[in-house]
Amino acid sequence: ASQSVTYATLLVAVDDAHGTVPLAIDEVLNTGFTSAASASLAVTTNYPNELLLALVGLETGAVNISSFTDTLTWTNVTTIATQGGDCEIWYALAPTVLSNHTSKANFSASVTSGNFMIVGISGIDLNSGSGSSAIGAFATANNAASSTPSVSVTTTRNNSWVFGVGNSSNTNKLTSGVGSGQSFLHSHNNSTTSSCFMTTSSAATPTSGTSVTMSSSSTTVTDWNMAAVEILPSLGHGLSSSGAGN
Repeated sequence: ASQSVTYATLLVAVDDAHGTVPLAIDEVLNTGFTSAASASLAVTTNYPNELLLALVGLETGAVNISSFTDTLTWTNVTTIATQGGDCEIWYALAPTVLSNHTSKANFSASVTSGNFMIVGISGIDLNSGSGSSAIGAFATANNAASSTPSVSVTTTRNNSWVFGVGNSSNTNKLTSGVGSGQSFLHSHNNSTTSSCFMTTSSAATPTSGTSVTMSSSSTTVTDWNMAAVEILPSLGHGLSSSGAGN
């Protein structure tokens, strides 16, 4: 059975002088599942105009997210399914404060196991009015051979933040942790056969043009996919961190 977990606030920063909230993680929600055709989370936010970032790891099979059942509009950033299962990153803008709002991801077929995470982020770039201006660089990577799952993006704005998701259709080793410079968000495994994990950079990247790597700490993972995305702060705002949750 699926279980939702609300994580402690990861990043907190308030700009008292301007009455605005710089880029900050407001909430992390997560549910793992087995033999499921969909996954749902109840989202509560603290501020209007938060970006909801969905990190999804489907561990086995040729299955992907086919649609969302939601009053919010979800847009795919990137998907990779080269090595079985898949990793997907989606976003939606929540223009008003949400209270137990249901966001449901529908899969193209029943999936053996996987994990659905939504991160609520405030203080984003709102120039587009749709959330798209908060999406910076993104990238994917994969390998069938035994290796360290990793993917890198080059930042496009000062003080941006990077998130990543990885899966393996052939090993449970992605539950062991993440590489240096990252904060582990969550992992899920299906016994000994497959696994996925979610991670984020442990601090803002102060300078545009910096290569930031999201990776597992395991060096012997086979049949893996990874995806990562950069989230852009509003122009003129930095980002503060108070430490990551589990």
